[in-house]
Amino acid sequence: MVDEAVKLYNSLQSNEIDINSILKNVESALPAEWRTQIERFVTQEGESLQQRLGAAVTTSVQFLASQAVSIGQGAFSYFIAFGVTLYLTFFLFRDGGRLSRRIGELVPLRTEQRRALFDKFTTVVRATVKGSVVVAIVQGIMGGLLFALLDIRAALLWGVIMGFCALIPAIGSGLVWFPVAVYMLITGNFFEGIVILLVGAFVIGMVDNVLRPILVGQDTEMPDYVVLISTLGRDQRDGVLTA
Repeated sequence: MVDEAVKLYNSLQSNEIDINSILKNVESALPAEWRTQIERFVTQEGESLQQRLGAAVTTSVQFLASQAVSIGQGAFSYFIAFGVTLYLTFFLFRDGGRLSRRIGELVPLRTEQRRALFDKFTTVVRATVKGSVVVAIVQGIMGGLLFALLDIRAALLWGVIMGFCALIPAIGSGLVWFPVAVYMLITGNFFEGIVILLVGAFVIGMVDNVLRPILVGQDTEMPDYVVLISTLGRDQRDGVLTA
């Protein structure tokens, strides 16, 4: 993965992957009305899109420099919070059993009810985390294999990124494969674009709905249809939040 990331970076630096040429290809494939709107963003003196992007990057860097103090404070606060989290995690691992027993003594339930509640809670949490991680790994592997079969550069790197994106609610692996499919269609690679769209929507995207009921249902002893309905409900909720 690191090797592919370095090669991709070197290709960008050496203009082997010409971003300006890619943007021009995309622009030429757009409808005339869209191109007219895009041309409004280009100055009358003939300044290229690449130069405009460079100016935008320069402006962004200047803004980041002006906000260096705020960014430094935010980073410092983040690392402090992260350190506190690790500190507390140590004591939770060391004293977790004693703390859980103490909390259990304070819960106004009979001993067998309290034990059953705690056991079920622990089982559901473990099954949910395991299901999410396994689904993300499978989606990343399938996405990487798809890109490799279609001879897309840095397939392993994109597969790993898809796996991490699959763990993010309301985003998923589509953050990677969907833009690639759109680019393929715009640049005339219809076969690759259609294959990515079909496999992404009906195979990679459906892995969650197929594997999660099996993985979570087995550990929690819940019916598969209950887990499936809750998964679909979660996906619909995430879509509403994204919109």
